[in-house]
Amino acid sequence: MVTFTENNKADISYPCSWKYKVVVNASQKIDTLLAEILKQKEYSCAFSHKSKNGKYSSYGIEILVFNEEERILFFDKLKELVGVKFVL
Repeated sequence: MVTFTENNKADISYPCSWKYKVVVNASQKIDTLLAEILKQKEYSCAFSHKSKNGKYSSYGIEILVFNEEERILFFDKLKELVGVKFVL
């Protein structure tokens, strides 16, 4: 669960389900990319939409994370994948 302190800083209670938004080249196989970094970790992946020119696709990915280090690690690994343009 995420709450905000008086300073608008996130206070995250772990473990929690964390959502990432990933934009990839439309030609990329998202399941293949995710299997490379998530191995046997359970996750859900849902198609969000395709760009107007059809060049990019976005997906919502949800993963159970147990601490801040793991949450940031997944973010960094997603950013490093070939074909990934943005991670939010």
